[in-house]
Amino acid sequence: MSFAQFLQMDGIKKQNNNIHKNNFSATPNQGGQKFQVIEKNVNKEQPKLERVPTSLTSMCVAIDSRDRNRDQFSDTNKFRVHVNPSDTFEGAGLFTNIKNVHSIKLTECVIPDFTGNHAYLTLVIPELQDTMIGTNDTVKKSFAILFPDDVHGNFVTCKTRDMCYCFKRFTPPLANINRLTFEFYAPDGTLVNFGSDTTPPTAPNANVQVMIVLEITTVESNRAVIESRPIW
Repeated sequence: MSFAQFLQMDGIKKQNNNIHKNNFSATPNQGGQKFQVIEKNVNKEQPKLERVPTSLTSMCVAIDSRDRNRDQFSDTNKFRVHVNPSDTFEGAGLFTNIKNVHSIKLTECVIPDFTGNHAYLTLVIPELQDTMIGTNDTVKKSFAILFPDDVHGNFVTCKTRDMCYCFKRFTPPLANINRLTFEFYAPDGTLVNFGSDTTPPTAPNANVQVMIVLEITTVESNRAVIESRPIW
């Protein structure tokens, strides 16, 4: 090695030492003769994630027990509703997507008159657990306690307004809902007897049907959608 080459190599070593001291690194260019300095991202403030603005959107969902699959659920004290089912589905279905659920509230409930036998009923939705704290298993697993409000003929409307026992909030929001099962229980923990319904193809027995209205609130993004434009 010539004296000139020695000086060149010694200069490169000193340059590398200074680079590492200042949180830089050096990598050779093509040919390996010259070096380029690449700055490292050390102790630099990382960019903050942008929070997407959101808002709450409410929808009213009406559920009629007449629409259930009566071959699978013969009585109205227990039946199931599917969310966004296939086109060939038979039974009670909500043909929409329900995602990012913030809360679910029971706003109306009309059921066959039970006041002659029970002071209240419990509505259990197995897909929505941990709604209630209570002294027995039936109350603990219930979504709502149904106290009678007004009696209209063979039916009774239940108290739901401004009641803490007819509401569930999800934190964080529930990703989606695929189905909802509705079960009505007497205080002793047995399914209440609303009376016998007919079987298909006979029309449903109008005196034993149930009507439920839910208010479902979802979290929606407020980010504006930029529509594509043609390029001329």
